[in-house]
Amino acid sequence: MAKRDVIRYYKEQEKVYFEMVENVKDVDEAFKAGRLEESTAEQLKTQIQIMRENYEKISYFVYLLNLPIKDKNKKDYIEANKDVSFYLAKRKADEQAMLAESRNALKELKRIIKESLNNE
Repeated sequence: MAKRDVIRYYKEQEKVYFEMVENVKDVDEAFKAGRLEESTAEQLKTQIQIMRENYEKISYFVYLLNLPIKDKNKKDYIEANKDVSFYLAKRKADEQAMLAESRNALKELKRIIKESLNNE
């Protein structure tokens, strides 16, 4: 996959994300007005979370993709994008959080497999 493909995919995800944000405004108003059941709101919340997490993760990949190789340029890039990095780290969409999430999922997978095989 070339850099242009990653950027194209990012732009598609961005479009979906911002369309979702606009739709959520309408849903939020309907929920506040009592026109939306709580069970429906919970279903919507799950879908919103999926779209938000996907957008945040691809945003981090694009951030890394554009990260310069030279140390001086890297420092300038990090400084210029510190708000983005802070937001992504806070949302747990940065490198460390994604690796931790994957490691925890692997650990849980192994535990489930081990329990399943021991119960046979």
